[in-house]
Formats: sequence, structure tokens, C-alpha cells
Amino acid sequence: MNRAAVTIVMLLLCLNFPAYAENKAIGKVARVQSHVAGELAGARRDLQKNLPVFAGEAVLTGENARAGLLFKDGSELTIGAAAKVVLDEFIYDGRGGGVINLLKGGMRFASGRLGHRSLRIVTPVATIGIRGTDFWVGQIDGVYGVLLLNGVVEVSNDGGQVTLDEPLQGTVIFSQTVAPDSPGIWPGDRRARALAGVTFN
Repeated sequence: MNRAAVTIVMLLLCLNFPAYAENKAIGKVARVQSHVAGELAGARRDLQKNLPVFAGEAVLTGENARAGLLFKDGSELTIGAAAKVVLDEFIYDGRGGGVINLLKGGMRFASGRLGHRSLRIVTPVATIGIRGTDFWVGQIDGVYGVLLLNGVVEVSNDGGQVTLDEPLQGTVIFSQTVAPDSPGIWPGDRRARALAGVTFN
């Protein structure tokens, strides 16, 4: 989709869906596989390559779908199949803050030039604080898991907190009230299955 087409689509969005006009564009769709939708204040649209994504928007992926988002600071978010991720809050004023809500499915996040020291990823069972990081989070083997690929993440909930600070370390979380499991290097098979869920075909 060329720049003129993107401009026309943005204009149509603003005219037909006032919520999109009122919210700030925080990045764009870099890549899609199969069906991916965006939803903001009850307005729903198909997401295609190069379309903007907005603060407060929910991204929903279908079966076998993937969505790759590129934010304005260079951060990359890859969302796996049958997922729902809400881009709750974003601040691009040099602090790189924000909140991403993973409500269902799995995702991989690689931070950009700001490092995102104040970015939080919220899941149904834990909150993840990140520091200059590349990591995966999602459902695996019936529980939620976090796999660190680079940097440092802090995984916390009502039961306690653990820090992942070595590449390929992971933890699993059984519920919001049970502390995350002690960090350990994940077996190759589990790592492969986690990352396959956010890899484009």
C-alpha cells in the first residue's frame, strides 16, 4: 500500500470512526498473515500492511494469523494466532513508557531505541517490566510463560516476583496469586514451540 493510499485510508477512518480521529497513531502494521483486525471504541477494521495503529486499539488475530507492528521508536511487536492485544497507553516523549495488555494468545516484543524502561506488559496472571529487551510471553503447556531472548525482564504478580536476566531463561505462571516459577533455561523444544507461534510462515 503506497503513501497516498494510506493517507486516504486514514482520512476515511477519521470520517467514519470518530474514535480513530481522537486517538494518537503510535505506529504502523509492518506485516500481516491471514486475518487481523483492529478495534477501538466499538469500531472495527481490517488491519493491512502500512496502516497506522492507535493508542487504545485492540489487535485481534484469527486462526493461523500473525501481526507484526512497528512503533515510532523502533520497537517491534509480533502477535501470534488467536490472540487479543490491547495497546493501552503509549508515551513517545523520550521516556518510552506504555502499557500493552495481552488478554489472549502469545506475543514477542523487541524494544527500540528508547529501551522502554517504563513499559509494562500486563497478562491475566502477571505483569512484566522490561529493560532493553527481546522476549516472548504467552500461553504454553496450559499455563502462561515468559521466555527471555535478550536484556532483562521482571515478572511479578500478587504472589511474588522473579527476574530473568540470562538469554533463554524462562518462567511459568500458574495464577495471579501464585508466584512465578523459579527462572531456568527452557528446553529447546519448549523454546521452539513458543517462538513458532509468533513466526510468519
